[in-house]
Amino acid sequence: MKEWLIIGGGIHGTYMANLLVTKFSVPLDRLVILDPHDSPCMQWKIMTCKTGMTYLRSPIYHHVDLDACSLEEFMKSQSDKSWAVAYGKYQRPSLRLFNEHIDHVVEKAGLHECYRVGRALDITDRGSYLKVDTTTGSLNTRRVLLAISPTEDPRFPAWAAKLKAKNAPIRHVFDDDFYLTSIVPGFSYAVLGKGLSALQLALYAAKLSPGKTHLLSNGRIPIHKFDSDPCWLGPRCLEPFGKEKDLTVRRSIITNNMLNGSVPQEVAMDILQASAKDQILHVSHDPAVDGQFLRNGKFELTQSNGEKLVVDRVILATGFDHTCPGSGWLGDVITKLRLPLHSDGYPIVDRYLRWHRRIFVTGALGELEVGPAARNIFGATLAGHRISQLLEHSASSTTKE
Repeated sequence: MKEWLIIGGGIHGTYMANLLVTKFSVPLDRLVILDPHDSPCMQWKIMTCKTGMTYLRSPIYHHVDLDACSLEEFMKSQSDKSWAVAYGKYQRPSLRLFNEHIDHVVEKAGLHECYRVGRALDITDRGSYLKVDTTTGSLNTRRVLLAISPTEDPRFPAWAAKLKAKNAPIRHVFDDDFYLTSIVPGFSYAVLGKGLSALQLALYAAKLSPGKTHLLSNGRIPIHKFDSDPCWLGPRCLEPFGKEKDLTVRRSIITNNMLNGSVPQEVAMDILQASAKDQILHVSHDPAVDGQFLRNGKFELTQSNGEKLVVDRVILATGFDHTCPGSGWLGDVITKLRLPLHSDGYPIVDRYLRWHRRIFVTGALGELEVGPAARNIFGATLAGHRISQLLEHSASSTTKE
């Protein structure tokens, strides 16, 4: 019998596994992390590499370890390495530093010992435990933590989806078959999107094909330091949010305070400088509303202002569909176990992030309770605080008994 099964081995799943092992002394043979990728946080590493990211947007105090200073101390211990650096006022760690620190935390906690490659297929309530069917067999566990990331359904505009269905070489940055090596010198590129991924990708393409890269955004690109106000990491915003009982109002608050599509000032300045140097030829706030794949192998894009643009390749950086993560197999579980959902399709959970007496959530699945920062790196810490409160209370009650 397992004590915990964590479904999802990304940032949130890795943080929670580290928390359970390090703080609550859960034995490694009583814990399973289930994920379809080969190692913890591999999907994170793949996704961030695809965009040409060099520095994270979040500060050095947001990571997968329990001590807020852990990443900073790790950076100092690796001071002889060129990648052990942080950038700017907010000390944004380099991507290499952040990823090396993940591997350090995983090794320190021994999480490879409980990591299993596979996918969940079903959950059955057996009363005193849960039976979970997976692609590698079934297992019994007292608790399940759903740490599912909404990163499996890239969003395609309707016209782009039609072209892709006809096997036109249009790519989304988060397609399985897209890599940075897909961008080659000499080709002209149109990068579609206005968020951090789009701008980083456009800058990368401009370095390889200067003067042949175009960035088409859907409206002006908002500039913010972070992807949500820092007040959503603490009580100033979270306490009033928690007192709001109307989940429709909570959803509205979340929508209005998730700064999707925004970028930090320094990245916006990089785009302006690349444009001034004619490395990026065309920065337009008018999105592409139609596209044709021409006989000569090029794409003709029609923008909302009527202008047409002909390029060799089109790369979409338009994010993901905003559907409830895991809605496929999880939908059947929701019906079978009668798990409560809000009208927006997201879980209704208690303050400890319990969706069921034995099923907990983190990340996007917990945002109606955790707020606008739920999906972020620090959202894992916020979720960990909630679940820890329940575990500490349970341990205290057992001791008193």
